[in-house]
Amino acid sequence: MDPGDAAAIGALRNAEVNRSGYFRWFMMPQERDIYPADIYPAQSATYAAAVRAAADLEPDPAEAEQMIATLLAESAEFRGLWDNHEVRLCRQETTSLLHPRAGRVDLDCEVIFSHDRRQRMLVFTARSKNLQNLVTLDPSGSGRPAFSFDEPGFPAATAVR
Repeated sequence: MDPGDAAAIGALRNAEVNRSGYFRWFMMPQERDIYPADIYPAQSATYAAAVRAAADLEPDPAEAEQMIATLLAESAEFRGLWDNHEVRLCRQETTSLLHPRAGRVDLDCEVIFSHDRRQRMLVFTARSKNLQNLVTLDPSGSGRPAFSFDEPGFPAATAVR
């Protein structure tokens, strides 16, 4: 194989791994910027357990093995959680996000899996104690939240976790 081909394949593999929100959580500190620090431990434990569960479902074991090997080698936090041997394929969870105008938004999250379980859709619902804070952001008085998670200063949704 030509060395240029090997480098291109390596870059492609790294790009594929970077699509994983789980990978980014442990490897890219800026991924956590939209989350309050007090949820980091629970989010990390959930993600490590979900990686273990997802590895069993992955139709391409080499892809999952590469991501896990990289996380084990590069992230002490992931390594410690991986050693717990917890397996959790989440269907419902809670989380919190930091929005530039709304501040902390606590959310319930329902997870809906595709038929082959390779993709999932996250449906976020604000917890009732947050609803009044969200409505007060609406200057028109319509009673609808007047912000979006796609506005400047808040990263748009990326890969499906």
